[in-house]
Amino acid sequence: MHPEKLQQIADRLMLLYKMGNGNDEAARNYLDEVYPTLPENLQREIALLTFIDAMDGEVQEREIIARIQEAGVTAAEALEKMKGGLLT
Repeated sequence: MHPEKLQQIADRLMLLYKMGNGNDEAARNYLDEVYPTLPENLQREIALLTFIDAMDGEVQEREIIARIQEAGVTAAEALEKMKGGLLT
């Protein structure tokens, strides 16, 4: 693929991302469309970055769940202490 064509694709991706004001759905759709036409080394890089991004999102979700669970345990312990104080 010619460097000019790659630059056109990159420019369009950036334009779609900017037009989406941070919503990258249009850019992702376009990337899905042009992905098969990209050189294999670039496809591998994109696949790796997509995988890393997905794993990062998974880690963030798990951290949020862990914080919510910790808060729930703390609240349950506080309720048990309050319950114990009312029963005595």
